[in-house]
Amino acid sequence: MALDVASIELYENGTYGSHKSGGPTRSAADLVALYGQWAKQYPIVSIEDGLADDDWDGWQLLTKEMGERVRLVRDDLFVTTQPGSPVSSTNMSPTPFLSKSTKEDTTIADLAGVPDAGQIKTDSVCRGVRMVKYNQRLRIRKNSERASYSGMKAFATRR
Repeated sequence: MALDVASIELYENGTYGSHKSGGPTRSAADLVALYGQWAKQYPIVSIEDGLADDDWDGWQLLTKEMGERVRLVRDDLFVTTQPGSPVSSTNMSPTPFLSKSTKEDTTIADLAGVPDAGQIKTDSVCRGVRMVKYNQRLRIRKNSERASYSGMKAFATRR
């Protein structure tokens, strides 16, 4: 199971929650503890955007608490952040390589075919642009002796 929290949408003034509706808020530490509870209860292997882009202390805590057990993905920071944003890989350690392709090409499917790539995220099959990637993965699997489906073995070092 993989989560794409998109927590930047929940972040305001250093807390996470439903600010516009007046709902309860949580600190980064509370959110990290919640993810930890979920990871014990459910087979979570990946958390994408678990905290806000600029919550550096929160990301350090999340990496410390869960980075060995769960693949942490910082899509919003490393992929969608505007050029010139202050990003320092010394502050935290996201584990995957993430590439976004908004065009109808198969680059991401080809990269996922590299041995030990681990996973590919292409979203649902509701649009043709995504089907192209799924079809390319099927072609690679059919035509390559080295391409294989690792299943949970791709995450074995994290459990």
